[in-house]
Amino acid sequence: MKIFKSKKGFDWGVLLAVLVVLVCLGFLFFQLNKKIGNFEYDIGDMQIGLMLTQHSADRMLFYLDQSAKYSAHASAYSLAYNGGFTSTAASCGGDVQGYSVWNTCKDPENICFPNIFDNFNKITNTELNNYFADYAAIPNAQPFIKDNYIFTVHDNKITGTAIKNIEMNVAPYKPKGAIYSAGRYSFKPSFSVDFNYDFNKYFELKDLAADIAKCSNKFPIPGEREKCVLAKAPAASFAGDYVFLSVEQPDYASLYSKQPPKIRLGLCILLLPVPLPPVPAIPTKVP
Repeated sequence: MKIFKSKKGFDWGVLLAVLVVLVCLGFLFFQLNKKIGNFEYDIGDMQIGLMLTQHSADRMLFYLDQSAKYSAHASAYSLAYNGGFTSTAASCGGDVQGYSVWNTCKDPENICFPNIFDNFNKITNTELNNYFADYAAIPNAQPFIKDNYIFTVHDNKITGTAIKNIEMNVAPYKPKGAIYSAGRYSFKPSFSVDFNYDFNKYFELKDLAADIAKCSNKFPIPGEREKCVLAKAPAASFAGDYVFLSVEQPDYASLYSKQPPKIRLGLCILLLPVPLPPVPAIPTKVP
């Protein structure tokens, strides 16, 4: 059985099929365009928004690593300059001629040794906060969280473990109309950077300071105390009742300044007055 009895009939059948296909395609295109017009985002908006958000997070982590390097090295110098304290005035003996004094003149042999690691953490957090403030000044920048780190120094590295995560909105790329959040992106801004600073020198100075402080009572003759101090610390300097030490740390040099830090501290070597024995009472004559 022949479907088309002639070539003319075959042509009409093909033409009819083409027209049906065109009509169907036109209808589908019309419906699809109608629906696309109601879409708030173009196809791929959210995916591109997520990629851009992740890129922003990576940029923050890179900035954090560089800031941590500068902050750690700056903190090592600041800690040494302040004699292991957060500031020269924070020591028990206060600030004397710009030095942190590790004892008091009331009790020279009682050394108030600083909490080295706790003070280093405080200084480093302050240094980091300064860099975070600079980053927050960038237009539309996601701010860092201040005072958000617990620091550990081990194997020539300093690691900052973040306490809280940073969260930011995932915004669609080129949204239509109002901007809607496409979700939240959260990451932990921790870091681990090279840091070869050695804190052991402070503990060596603790023993040296205790020996120097003993000179205050051991040698009451003027000039003998100074000889006692210089025998233990030849580079010491004097001013009144105080001795000052500035001990260089040659095994460490910042990647940026190339100069070793100096641990600066002072000690009171005031000779405590020896109480005089009581004067016996002179008996009076009874007439």
